[in-house]
Amino acid sequence: MSYEQMKYEKYLKHREQIATMLTTFYDKAEEALQSGEGMEEALEFIGIKSDEMLQKI
Repeated sequence: MSYEQMKYEKYLKHREQIATMLTTFYDKAEEALQSGEGMEEALEFIGIKSDEMLQKI
């Protein structure tokens, strides 16, 4: 496997993690807005996970 291929695979894996996390953020926020409950927990989760993702970058 060439260096470019390895670099591209790493890039795709990183993008996949970000896409999954953003989808989770959206789903949690949407659920909290629709139910009218759990917004504080959803925002706390999003804040914690955002910090984790920023540390990885």
